[in-house]
Amino acid sequence: MTCMRASALISACIAVAALPSPAIAQAVPVYAESPADALARNVRLLADSPKDFNALVAAGKASLQLGDAQAAAGFFGRAADINPNSPMPNAGMGAALVQTGDPSGALTYFARAQALGASAAAIGCDRGLAYDLLGKQVAAQTDYRAALTGSDRDEARRRLALSLAISGDQRQALTTLD
Repeated sequence: MTCMRASALISACIAVAALPSPAIAQAVPVYAESPADALARNVRLLADSPKDFNALVAAGKASLQLGDAQAAAGFFGRAADINPNSPMPNAGMGAALVQTGDPSGALTYFARAQALGASAAAIGCDRGLAYDLLGKQVAAQTDYRAALTGSDRDEARRRLALSLAISGDQRQALTTLD
């Protein structure tokens, strides 16, 4: 009997292992949280724990996605007070300043974030926009290319194409979009 159970268990494991991974992925649906939902969830977390660093950073990011740079700056400022050695609040403040139209001030925060360990892939999309706003397309395009390997790769690709088009390289802009 033990041999039969072991045999059945091995057969079941082989059958599951033979399933293609997309079939497994289809069995568990994944839902993306909207920025408004992420902000609401993190504000609720902050109501219980006002010094929750991760909730402050997440609320700041959600605020940026919703276009509320002032609220984002508030969340990132509080996060920086809690963990001044983390690059995330500085990167967030830089992104908020870009949204408010202060690219020079943003570059100061991006420099701090990078000094604290932020990679060019992590900050390149927003720092690239700051450079673009200052008319420094070569630096912007370098940052966008670095960001193509980060989590903002789709936005970095779009911004890179726009920057290339602005600088007169229409062919490369279209190639980037393809």
